[in-house]
Order: sequence, then structure tokens, then C-alpha cells
Amino acid sequence: PRIRRAPIPPDSLLLVRGETGSSAVTQRQAERFLRRYPGWGRYGLSAFSTRGEAEIDDLSAAQLQSFPRLGLFRGADLESAGSEVVPTFRTPHVTIAFTGDLDARLLDCSHD
Repeated sequence: PRIRRAPIPPDSLLLVRGETGSSAVTQRQAERFLRRYPGWGRYGLSAFSTRGEAEIDDLSAAQLQSFPRLGLFRGADLESAGSEVVPTFRTPHVTIAFTGDLDARLLDCSHD
């Protein structure tokens, strides 16, 4: 994937796209990312970096309106659980990159 040079602020919140209520759907999204970028060697989930409620509301209304639920994670919590948060594609998009079991990565993190 295209990786941006600008780092993600450590106080960012991540609004994870793909909270459909089904872990199987989330797993398929992560596997699709690995197939699309096999040279990277990691699973990935799309997310958006935000800095507050107003940005979350904007993303929810514009880009994430088709999802029944949204998961809000802190970047530091994801990284402490062994995932890497990578600034990819256009701002504010990020990829939650990881190896191993998806459910363990996300369920072990505190989130709303």
C-alpha cells in the first residue's frame, strides 16, 4: 500500500471501518488486504485517524454511514496489543497491520 511519510499523532483515535457485528466479515477484510499486498506480509484493516468527536461525526456521516456499528480504538492500545498503525493512502486513512489472529488483536484492545 502507499505509505505516507507524516506520522500519526499519538493521541489519535482510530475509527475502524468494518464493525458489521460479524468477526467472519472482519477476518475476510483482513485476508483480502494480505492477498492484495502479499509483499507486505501482514493482514490489514482500514481505519481512519481522528482527533475528536467532531471528526468522528464527520466520518460517520460521510464515509462510514453504511456500517451498522463503528469501533473506536486508541492507537496506543492497538500498538500495545501487537498491531502496527500505519498511515496509508490519503489522510486520514490508516491501516491496522498485524500478523497472527485478528480476533485476539482487536478483542484484547479496549474500545467503544
